[in-house]
Amino acid sequence: MRRRLALSQLAILPLALLATSSVARAESHLMRLADVSQDQIVFTYEDDLWIVPITGGAARRLTDDSGAEVWAKFSPDGKTIAFTGQYDGGTDIYVMPATGGVPKRLTYHPAADRVLGWWPDGKYIYFRSTREYPFRGEQLFRVPAEGGPTEKLAVDRGGLASVSPDGKMIAYNRISREAATWKRHVGGDAQDIWMGSLETQDYKKITDWVGTDNFPMWHGDAIYFTSDREFSTLNLYKYDVKTGAVTRLTSYPDYDVKYPSIGPGHIVYQYGETLHLLDLGTGQSHMVSIEIPTDATRMRPEFVGVAPTTGSFSLSPTGVRVLLETRGEIINFPAKDGEPINLTNAPGSREKNAAWSPDGRWIAFLSDKTGEEEVWLVDQK
Repeated sequence: MRRRLALSQLAILPLALLATSSVARAESHLMRLADVSQDQIVFTYEDDLWIVPITGGAARRLTDDSGAEVWAKFSPDGKTIAFTGQYDGGTDIYVMPATGGVPKRLTYHPAADRVLGWWPDGKYIYFRSTREYPFRGEQLFRVPAEGGPTEKLAVDRGGLASVSPDGKMIAYNRISREAATWKRHVGGDAQDIWMGSLETQDYKKITDWVGTDNFPMWHGDAIYFTSDREFSTLNLYKYDVKTGAVTRLTSYPDYDVKYPSIGPGHIVYQYGETLHLLDLGTGQSHMVSIEIPTDATRMRPEFVGVAPTTGSFSLSPTGVRVLLETRGEIINFPAKDGEPINLTNAPGSREKNAAWSPDGRWIAFLSDKTGEEEVWLVDQK
């Protein structure tokens, strides 16, 4: 059956799957950037923050803004959440009650500020930013949780970082490439973990693997981190601060342990498309089953303006129809009266550069639906 894109005032209705209420209540996936407290997990889903009991179950939405809210971190007492939000056109640090409420803005710099964690006493939030360093170089800062001037930490360059329980030392990555999609990298851009005193600045590398060691998480006398030193995937490890001994905690051969975050008794992390918890006491991991009662707005059909994404166009030989390339589709659009027709209807490929045959019956266009660009023909009706 032919399906059409409805056009109105140069708007296009893309086809989408409709989520039923039963799907919305099903076990959810693709939760990201989680953190864990004594009894709750906060995470990003649909670019909003959600909270759920540590045992799983139905999640509750905390934010509802058109911008993204990410990198949420619980305060040491679990009552407040710091996060990076995109309100007011910036990417800044905010705090809000863990029960929900009005976000309070803490930073105002044009550069993006990304939350890393709370100072152990709960008085400061430390974060990373490029506000003072050349392109792709980050430095570490902290800002009072109640609001006030920011302070640069005594680290020349740092990305991912974690402060010791007494607030005197820090473990950090100098290089930020944890979001890169290329894997198994060794060499100059491979991340190592550094450690030292914020007062004496006696920083030194504590990892010597040629690949990736990142996401340091200081807890007690140990620094937990991820590394691909034994597999082609990132797994969790534990570094003993006193002895330097390293212990592997997970053994996933297929998917990375991604974006881990430590709490009082657990590490929460992404594995595949789900969230998992590692119990620091037992060393055992398990998946957290979460249900997100979302309205699934991204699954509903909507009108999207085509003006910013239009490409080639071509008038028919008779002048009554026009071909319009938009959003990777070829639309046969009436010049005055009639119905628009989506000639290609191929959401998984890009079609472009359409042209009429001399008699106006056929449309030729380029398509990459086979993996290579080829010329295709379609009837103009």
